[in-house]
Amino acid sequence: MSSQTGWVETRDTTGARPAPRRFSWSWLGVVPFFLFAFAFLIYPAASLFVSSFQNAAGQFTLDNIIGLSQPFILDAYWLSDLDRAFARFGNRGYRAAQLEAAIEGGKAYLAAYALHLGATGLTFFDDDVTAFFSPHAAGKSVMFLVALGPGGRRS
Repeated sequence: MSSQTGWVETRDTTGARPAPRRFSWSWLGVVPFFLFAFAFLIYPAASLFVSSFQNAAGQFTLDNIIGLSQPFILDAYWLSDLDRAFARFGNRGYRAAQLEAAIEGGKAYLAAYALHLGATGLTFFDDDVTAFFSPHAAGKSVMFLVALGPGGRRS
């Protein structure tokens, strides 16, 4: 035994070759996991990362990253199919659609304030919004709008 390392050195004195290792197929059990991870985690994250450095034309730029420090305003619209509301609730259908949109808008208010953002909401009637969101919004009417963004300074 060597006094420096504490290991015993052994040697094969028979001169026989070691037996070749057999190929193991046990690793195939993890292939579905890696395929899933690549298809639903790695590839989408990589494409999102690459596209964050591209503009609308596909050219590489840093404008998107610089824009993260700029104030933003998000408009959230609630649209309702009033024909279905009138069919279900009769003359109270418009009121029910307004109530549902206002409750959802209130949740957006609470989320904005929890994130230290400002929020304001309003109800209005505007066919231009429906036209903008068409064809998905075809046949629906605007019930509520919440504008979210950085709040003004409070004194």
